[in-house]
Amino acid sequence: MDSTLLAGLIAAVVSVIGLAFSLLTTRWQLRSKLSELEQAQLEDVLKERMTAYPKLWSILQTNITNWNIEKKERNAQWANDFLAALNACHADYGVFFSQSVYTRFFELRAVLIKIVDECAQKPGSVSPQDLDSLEWIWSGKEKPGLATQLKADLGSYRSTIFEQRL
Repeated sequence: MDSTLLAGLIAAVVSVIGLAFSLLTTRWQLRSKLSELEQAQLEDVLKERMTAYPKLWSILQTNITNWNIEKKERNAQWANDFLAALNACHADYGVFFSQSVYTRFFELRAVLIKIVDECAQKPGSVSPQDLDSLEWIWSGKEKPGLATQLKADLGSYRSTIFEQRL
């Protein structure tokens, strides 16, 4: 084989290896950069959730659990005010809800809309079954409630290093 041809083949092989190495390095750097961007985005979302979830919690705690404890009457005014507060919170913060929170939120709001509609058609008190449905979606019955989902998303159920050492 001619030495010039051999030198050309060796140069071609070295170039292909260099190109492959360069492509792999670029791919690794791109994945690394995408991972950094995802982490930054998740950090921003978590910060927003730390604002949104306490507002949602307050609305739900006030209108479900506290209303129960204080034995306040549940009527059309309560249902309409509750739905308006829930919708306003959703309009401002719904984009930051995790899918698990949004699923439970949607279930709860559907029951509340049913209550509002029933109160509009037949004024009077709200049925105990509908109140139970709201409570079960909020606090959980056969599956984790919305309260559990909110706390889990914010890391409340993850033990800290300090707690693990105790």
